[in-house]
Amino acid sequence: MSLARLLTSIDGAGYGAYKKLHGSYELGEYRLRVDKVQSDPFAPPSLMQVDVPNPIPAELAGVAARDFLTRRIAQAFSGDRDLHIDQPGQQVLDRASVVLADDAGAGSGIRSSTATLRIEVQLPARGRKILGRKARALLCDVLPAALDQALDFPADELREAVLLERDQNYLREQLPGRGLIAFIGDGSCLPRAAGHRDTPAEKAVVSLTGFSAHHVPITVGTRSRWHGGSCWCHGDCWWRLSRKIHVAESAGTRGIQPRCW
Repeated sequence: MSLARLLTSIDGAGYGAYKKLHGSYELGEYRLRVDKVQSDPFAPPSLMQVDVPNPIPAELAGVAARDFLTRRIAQAFSGDRDLHIDQPGQQVLDRASVVLADDAGAGSGIRSSTATLRIEVQLPARGRKILGRKARALLCDVLPAALDQALDFPADELREAVLLERDQNYLREQLPGRGLIAFIGDGSCLPRAAGHRDTPAEKAVVSLTGFSAHHVPITVGTRSRWHGGSCWCHGDCWWRLSRKIHVAESAGTRGIQPRCW
């Protein structure tokens, strides 16, 4: 039975009938797998996976590319309360939200054919009665449309995100040998918008700039050259630190612009 027919058939049934969804379903070019169905409307969301054609070229595969896809999907889901994926902050981390069918393809030069997206879905109900037609619209219409939007991106945006992450990692590797513990890009905005948010403040803020005496030029492999920012060193520098800090990660920006302090 197709997913659409199944959801229509359980419309108005008790919430437990959603358990019939366990299994896999074709949604056009996507394949939906229902792994765990929530026990009631107030339980944590149901866990599902979606297999999609992998849009990542082998030479760009890796943590940054999976992070990029996660951000694209989170943005596409942002207008719907019932669809969720791990929401990244500013840090670029290795998450389980996007999995390539063959990560070894990054070194073999062969593109992996499939990417798996791990998502959460809040299955709709009125009280404890299933809203089957609403669930059908959510899974058969809204979800594929959101994925179409998320996976339709300019190739240069993906490449820029990957190169930025590689440059950041290269800079981190260079710091210990130069006696440095952190790097701050010129023009960085250090104050946060609020104590519970990692986004930069936007009003009445003076960007960090100057300190030319402490500029350290570093040549990186994927870009021509960074003239860089002010480096905090172990000796007498323009700022003294009582503890070690790390280079910040700032996905989706041009250049090394740490903004999570």
